[in-house]
Amino acid sequence: MQLPLIYLEEPGPDPVVSVDGGFEGPGLNMSHWPGNRTPEELKHELSTGICLNFVRLPKERQEELSRGCKALVNNHYDTDGVLSLFVLAHPEVALAHADLLLEIAAAGDFFHLPSELAFCFDDLITLYVHAERSPMAAELKGLADLERYRVVTERIFTLLPGWLANGIDSESTTYGPALDQLQQDLTGLERAEVVPLIHFDLCVLRAGLGVHSEPGRHAIFHKATTDRVLWMAQDQDGVRARFLIGTRSWFEIPGAQIQPRPDLEQLATRLNGLEGCTPSDSSAWRYQPIDTASPELWFGAPDIPMFCSFPGDALHRSHLTPEVIQAAVCDAVREVWTFVNEDETTDTEDIYAV
Repeated sequence: MQLPLIYLEEPGPDPVVSVDGGFEGPGLNMSHWPGNRTPEELKHELSTGICLNFVRLPKERQEELSRGCKALVNNHYDTDGVLSLFVLAHPEVALAHADLLLEIAAAGDFFHLPSELAFCFDDLITLYVHAERSPMAAELKGLADLERYRVVTERIFTLLPGWLANGIDSESTTYGPALDQLQQDLTGLERAEVVPLIHFDLCVLRAGLGVHSEPGRHAIFHKATTDRVLWMAQDQDGVRARFLIGTRSWFEIPGAQIQPRPDLEQLATRLNGLEGCTPSDSSAWRYQPIDTASPELWFGAPDIPMFCSFPGDALHRSHLTPEVIQAAVCDAVREVWTFVNEDETTDTEDIYAV
């Protein structure tokens, strides 16, 4: 589509082709976000997939759906959003590499690991917009966020065809540290105790003794293969714990039954009562709002950023046992779960076992 690229926080009066974000304005919306207005014929679990479905349509249908639109628009920068825009701006290149683009988008939005290559692409696209760590940092200095997003996206558009065709080895100094960390995380999780609780799309991961750092989100979700993951590591000083909820219970996934998320505020209150602390203490059970894409609950310092992969020193040691923490989390998940049939309500007592 030969339309100018714009990043906007709020929709304007003109019709636009908006991708990935949740725009209410006039025009064509192609997004998997909650409340999207994506035409039924284009639906896909990823916005990149939606845009690939669009460019596969006959030209006449594409023109009909986008008639009158003045620009390509997004309201935030992330891998799935950038790739969605790229598909529309460079459809021939995108269709030739459709499978890889979907893997990269899934690595970004779902914390999936289809391949190390997809992970590295996601990390590379993400770092390019970082004000200080980007290979473009000098060019981005002083730019407002929306302008920075636009400048980086246009640069990514020029680089992606070569990356897709020839690989990204030339950028290894940018994504290399993240890849090294991922490989260390996956090796560490090989020693973790895994308790899959399939009735509740939940997995408990208990790190082995001597684990001093927590794995990142990609390694955790890859090991768990569930939308809800409780990670715990115990040593002589206590238990570090993170309860993460994935994005697949927030985005619109065609054909999937989305289960309600547990009430993290109520869960934090219960755990703080058991812990004997309050949110005003330096160490307490904290939570992020469940209406955000991938919230988590943890014990430690406040204000872990959304989508944080490595909380580091923000994780403190709880005095609760792993058994008590797991039971509280399982109760919270079970309280809101909707059982599809009676068979799913049986044989669930083992959810409290560690």
